[in-house]
Amino acid sequence: KKGGLLRYYDASGRDLWTYKYKRPPREKLRPASKNIPSGAKPLDKYRMTNVSMSDDGRRIACTLEQFHEWNTEVIETEDWRTHDAEFTGYFTRKILFLDSTGKLLWEFAANGFPRISPDGKHVFVEPEADEGGGPFDEFYFLDQDGKVLWTDPKMRSPGGKFSDDGRRVFTRTALFDLSHRAVWK
Repeated sequence: KKGGLLRYYDASGRDLWTYKYKRPPREKLRPASKNIPSGAKPLDKYRMTNVSMSDDGRRIACTLEQFHEWNTEVIETEDWRTHDAEFTGYFTRKILFLDSTGKLLWEFAANGFPRISPDGKHVFVEPEADEGGGPFDEFYFLDQDGKVLWTDPKMRSPGGKFSDDGRRVFTRTALFDLSHRAVWK
């Protein structure tokens, strides 16, 4: 119940708005493939990380980390407190894209870290690294409406970012223009 908050401050430190993630109905969080018992109580945890902002502050992208956990056994003690004895759960990530008023414009399911272009018109999602150091997901390049413009499952180098003018995407091993044409590798 805690977490899932994103706060926006002005230059003087005044709190302008707070965005709170609204979780989906609990039945949508219970995937059949996870073998979660029907009587299990959901305990959802959310956290906003990896915030990226356009140069003018009008567009914000961030990662919403979600840990969906179910208490599968409750022990009641003589002092009427309950203690959780066993848990099962899974972890997901989403990319959220908001405007400067805190309005959620779109969300995109990806295991990665968003990098927003200086003009706020594009988002490059760098995948989280797996245990072997390679990408856990694809590299995604999206427009300001959340439409996937291109993906690259073969990119094996994390560290993507935009050029200062926002017209190129750098990775550790290549430079791409916005249409995914390699400028150099």
